[in-house]
Amino acid sequence: MKKMTIGEYAKLRNITTETLRHYDRIGLFYPIERDPDSGYRYYSIEQDEKLGTIRELQQLGMSTEEIKVYFNKRNLNQSYELLQKVHGQLQDRIKILQKLEYTLAGRIEHLDQIMQHTDFHTIEIKQFKKRFLLQKSTPVSSEAEYIYTSLELEHALNEPTPLIANNRLGFMMEQSETDVERGIPFILINQKSSADPTYIHSIPAGPYACKFYKGDYRNILKDVNLMTNTLAKQGYAAIGPTLQIVQVDISVTDIVEESIFEIQIPIKKT
Repeated sequence: MKKMTIGEYAKLRNITTETLRHYDRIGLFYPIERDPDSGYRYYSIEQDEKLGTIRELQQLGMSTEEIKVYFNKRNLNQSYELLQKVHGQLQDRIKILQKLEYTLAGRIEHLDQIMQHTDFHTIEIKQFKKRFLLQKSTPVSSEAEYIYTSLELEHALNEPTPLIANNRLGFMMEQSETDVERGIPFILINQKSSADPTYIHSIPAGPYACKFYKGDYRNILKDVNLMTNTLAKQGYAAIGPTLQIVQVDISVTDIVEESIFEIQIPIKKT
């Protein structure tokens, strides 16, 4: 049996010597011989099948302990059952990744659109269907309370996909409110959402006066007041809380001036 140094074997298998040392330390793949004086490890080409199988099993997502079990008194039935188990886990991972890919593609498309938006002055009347959201009934009045409530809502959302770069987060404020930090955080959801039903509420269908706002959210009430005054002159009255839908926030930028919200005010003709 021809022996190879750890360097020679690592080069042959296109892996690092540290990987081989690590496999040895954790009891996954041993050298065929270790020099008692120098401690040098030696390997053989005849070990190639086992090392190749280890790397393939790792690619399938198997843990070190699962791989050890696989090689423990390996037989056809044992290998078959373990591979079936791993196949099922892989199918579950693929489903999650497909959902993540679909979600991420939608968020990239959203950012493509919002990055091209340059009109932050025009008020547009939009007709919305009944919408559903997650929210708590009590308002928050500080940034810390907002963060705690948002985390609670994300947990209640019961979705594997992250909320980064999305336009589902929002903040609801009464028309008479003058404190920009006092309101109700919410997350827009699909009607068929698997979210915790105790948090699910709805927003009435109807016309909404909408306008995009760019900049520090602490100054957003100036735009809200400007909108309500303009709408009053045009014969409209606000009939419910103002919605601030996040379009670009700190999940994608640290620059406050790049933050974008869509202000939505439910209205009726007077």
